[in-house]
Amino acid sequence: MTPPSPPRGRPRVGFHVSAFGSSQVLAALSGLSAQGFEGLEIYADTTHIFAGEPDEFRAILSITGIALAGVHGGGMLTSEEFRDGEIAEWTRLLQWVADVGGEYAIFYGGESHVDGATDLRRAASFLNEIGRFAASLGVKLCYEPDQRCPFSTKERIAALMDRTDPGWVWLSADTAHLTAMGLDPALFLISQKQRVAVVHLRDVRDPADPLAAEHPYVEP
Repeated sequence: MTPPSPPRGRPRVGFHVSAFGSSQVLAALSGLSAQGFEGLEIYADTTHIFAGEPDEFRAILSITGIALAGVHGGGMLTSEEFRDGEIAEWTRLLQWVADVGGEYAIFYGGESHVDGATDLRRAASFLNEIGRFAASLGVKLCYEPDQRCPFSTKERIAALMDRTDPGWVWLSADTAHLTAMGLDPALFLISQKQRVAVVHLRDVRDPADPLAAEHPYVEP
């Protein structure tokens, strides 16, 4: 059964499997369907479990009526040494997402290797390359910043968006990460509304909460 398309302009609501864990994806599907969720976002490791069987995963989704919204992964964003390997892995991952019928893939975070200008140039080049391939498949490549990545301020994020093609590279905005970065999520979404394709709705625990050190974010 294929879920009905939502009215034009209405955001669709999905669920990230992090609350269950990647090993529990299949067990989670029936519960999510019963709760009225329309889509599922999975971690990239699940694409390896079903690496040669995208049709099987798509059939499982069809039975539950849940669509694959997208895949959440990461890697080496600014390293020239690992660039070819990352391109190969993301080419594989994006093809899998397209084969299963997913809408987007998220590249999360990343590391700083040299200096700000070099990180910007390398990250933009890398994201443009895999974003171009994603667009050719009908998949949106989204970059999701956090407080530890080279693009942890609104100015740095804006600079990265200026250096990437708006038809190839989008943004995933995680409200918990944005808050931890010292940004107002609502204002950020307004300022980048032309580039945001995915929003992760999460909260940040009060630092006084005993769970905050080990589990700083609150899942819905």
